[in-house]
Amino acid sequence: MKNFVVANITGSDCRQLIHVENGKHFVIRNIKARNITPDFSKKAGIDNATVAIYGCDNFVIDNIEMINSAGC
Repeated sequence: MKNFVVANITGSDCRQLIHVENGKHFVIRNIKARNITPDFSKKAGIDNATVAIYGCDNFVIDNIEMINSAGC
């Protein structure tokens, strides 16, 4: 996926809030996360993260507010 924006997301009580794979030229901004922990979806086989980025290039992550949440 190329040239996109993910903005103004509020989420809570999950293992991952935002997940991007193989993205290019994108922005993730203005995210509010609460309680993003490994306690949820224990058998999912995915890492715990507020913003999970895999195999991506040329991106910006800005203005992430987290309470009791895993980082980016």
